[in-house]
Amino acid sequence: MMKKLLIILTVLALGLTTSLQAQTIVTISFNSAADQTLNVNESGKLYFNDNYLFVDEGNGIPYSFLLSAISKMTFSAPSSIEDIETPELKIYPNPVSQNLYVHHNQQERSLYSLFSYDGRLLLQGSCSNDEPIDMSRYSRGLYLIQVDGITFKISKL
Repeated sequence: MMKKLLIILTVLALGLTTSLQAQTIVTISFNSAADQTLNVNESGKLYFNDNYLFVDEGNGIPYSFLLSAISKMTFSAPSSIEDIETPELKIYPNPVSQNLYVHHNQQERSLYSLFSYDGRLLLQGSCSNDEPIDMSRYSRGLYLIQVDGITFKISKL
């Protein structure tokens, strides 16, 4: 359990979720068996400073948690998921069943990394605009894809 938490925290510390798109539900479980659930919207963020995890739900007022008090963190999505679009990037379709596509308005190729929701790196590469990323071999569930330094949450059917 502690190893899994360290992997998740390491992934978060490396900046995987510094830019969350849409809404993410973060549940923090503590060593005391208490839980706290936070709804982080698209302007919110998770970050580390010294021995603390900070979670800003998007209102500019972060919660702080001592890392040694945390036993587990889980991430989940609200029930509705849509294609992801920012001024520079479009990730579609979301949810995905076979192929995921990335379109970047500012450049021809994009670097991407696909992570399981528990922080394991599953796939890494680069793709041209609207070139398919094969998702068919992955099981149903939630994934994180980082494209050109921006992290998005996707759902696999």
